[in-house]
Amino acid sequence: MAKIVSTMTDDEEMISAALLHDTLEDCRQVTKEQIKEAFGERVLEMVRQESEDKSKTWVERKVRQSDI
Repeated sequence: MAKIVSTMTDDEEMISAALLHDTLEDCRQVTKEQIKEAFGERVLEMVRQESEDKSKTWVERKVRQSDI
């Protein structure tokens, strides 16, 4: 994902967020606070927006994505 984004922008924060986009949902040991501390508020917000809530069903998560 980050490689694709890097072809569209030089924005390092956006590229970082693309690289980290599944981190919150797939890596329980990584917290929002850790991402914010390491990469900043803007990167955290982009990552958070792309993260799925795994407590919801697959259908509920996909419906949310289709509404965006």
